[in-house]
Amino acid sequence: MSGPDFLEFRARLGQFDLINAKGAAVTSADVVDHDPSWSIYFRDPDGNRFEVTTYDYAEVARAL
Repeated sequence: MSGPDFLEFRARLGQFDLINAKGAAVTSADVVDHDPSWSIYFRDPDGNRFEVTTYDYAEVARAL
């Protein structure tokens, strides 16, 4: 996804009931820096893993 869309998703994490692999609520602290990308990982109610990623690395780095 685009950098601005990733940042918007991150800003709205509290509006979604997303759970990380440890069973805790997903927060902005769960953003993973892969350099050259940023990702947020979460699970659906059935335990399936999902990932939201952006390759607009520099743009997101400046905003974080």
